[in-house]
Amino acid sequence: MKNLAYKPKLIQTKNSELSNLKAFFITSIKNNLPVALWHSPTEKKSYGITSFNGISRDSGIKKDSLDFNTFKGFVFSPFHNNINLQINNDLVIDENGLYEINTTNNKVEKFLNQYEQGINTSKNTYFKNSFNGTDINYGKDEYINLVSEAIEFIKTGKAQKIVTSRTKKINLDENFDIVNIFDNLVKKYDNAFISLVSIPYFGTWIGASPEILLKINNETLTTMSLAGTQIYKGQPFEEVEWGLKEKEEQSMVTEYIENAFISLNAKDFKKSNTETVIAGNVLHIQTMFEYKSNDINSFATEFIKSFHPTPAVCGFPQEISKKFLSENEKHNREFYSGYLGTVNLFEKTELFVNLRCMQVKNDYAVIYVGGGITADSVPEKEWYETELKSKTLLSVINNEL
Repeated sequence: MKNLAYKPKLIQTKNSELSNLKAFFITSIKNNLPVALWHSPTEKKSYGITSFNGISRDSGIKKDSLDFNTFKGFVFSPFHNNINLQINNDLVIDENGLYEINTTNNKVEKFLNQYEQGINTSKNTYFKNSFNGTDINYGKDEYINLVSEAIEFIKTGKAQKIVTSRTKKINLDENFDIVNIFDNLVKKYDNAFISLVSIPYFGTWIGASPEILLKINNETLTTMSLAGTQIYKGQPFEEVEWGLKEKEEQSMVTEYIENAFISLNAKDFKKSNTETVIAGNVLHIQTMFEYKSNDINSFATEFIKSFHPTPAVCGFPQEISKKFLSENEKHNREFYSGYLGTVNLFEKTELFVNLRCMQVKNDYAVIYVGGGITADSVPEKEWYETELKSKTLLSVINNEL
């Protein structure tokens, strides 16, 4: 990473990290460039990235699997389709300023001149979804029916677990400021991966994910098994009790990850003890995995092909669960429960599952939430669990409006 020869002179009103991120975000939008802001829970730092190549059929959209040996930048991948939206690392911003990494494009000077002007608002400034989605607002009865259908399907013996999801539409008013929402999520959920991604045609998504898909640092790949949910009541973690349903759900994901390593002849992986962790206002059961290799990027390229989507967001077996969801969920998940994050940026890779997220439309947003269903699930409780998860975003948005 090299520092720009030209350093933008920040005007008086742009004297904070938030102002810089906001100016970077809006300047990207105004130039019709894909942009992502994110907060790394590992580094406790916020970043932004944009690409002057944009997202095109020939460059930004990759229909094959993600190649960890060749790509550097930010990736945004949906749940169902085997594509990756890739934002190359042309311009990156962090708390120290702007960096030019991978371009000699003549658009840089124009971008920097606009960035230097300092834009004081981001209200309603983001890319809208350009294709017709299904903005279904699941009521309680509708979601309970979906869960009940999943339970009956599981009881036939064709699947052991299915992760159902629902949407929740919320109205936004003219005071909605999307970069402020990003900043407030960072402040409230410092241990989560906070993201704000806005891409022409594909729209704008914001979220706070607790779930690592995989990380790579110093030839070491890290991933996690995260499942089971209950409300956090302030008690010490050692006093938390988990039911059989939640334990089986987490065990299923753990076994799936173990088999993914073994199938690639990576039998010397390390597995941590299972523990209770907090994510926003809820608790989960977590097990961490590590694997070291001298060619870790090649391993990761093969690993992610069979690994995603895991039983934590899809179900088990994978293909049977995906088919059930395609036939029974009334909405298109789009980028919910896909993955996103950095690849080979600042010599590290951090990919997270896109959970606790919402898509921002015109004067409303669509929140996506879900839960793991087994034969022992209780539909009423599953509805309540999704309501709890939606509060991760709702608590911040309601305070902002």
